[in-house]
Amino acid sequence: MKTFCALYFASNLGAGAFLFTSRKNFEAIGGFDEQFFIGEEIFFSLALKRLGRFKILREAIVTSGRKLRMYSPGTILTRSLAIIIRGTRAARSRDRLDLWYNGKRETSPPVGRTRPAARSA
Repeated sequence: MKTFCALYFASNLGAGAFLFTSRKNFEAIGGFDEQFFIGEEIFFSLALKRLGRFKILREAIVTSGRKLRMYSPGTILTRSLAIIIRGTRAARSRDRLDLWYNGKRETSPPVGRTRPAARSA
């Protein structure tokens, strides 16, 4: 995981849930490119970098691990490798992006959360 983090910070690309920029810069790059079904924040970051200075904050943010609980490590690895091999073609089509677009949901609450008790009529 440390190697992944080092590569991520070395690439200086924003990825994930929280990206901030000025309205001027957002409009200058045309916002998020809607032709991409995955990785749109990477392309957004690349467009911002072409405008000039770009900064990645090093503070850790914990996000949902839902996909990690729903799919096996092998499934996640093979889907990720397939995306890397296909490159931007993979990002422009929902084909083989079932990890994101199949509508599958967890059947039990995440660890540490409970469902409300059922009421009788």
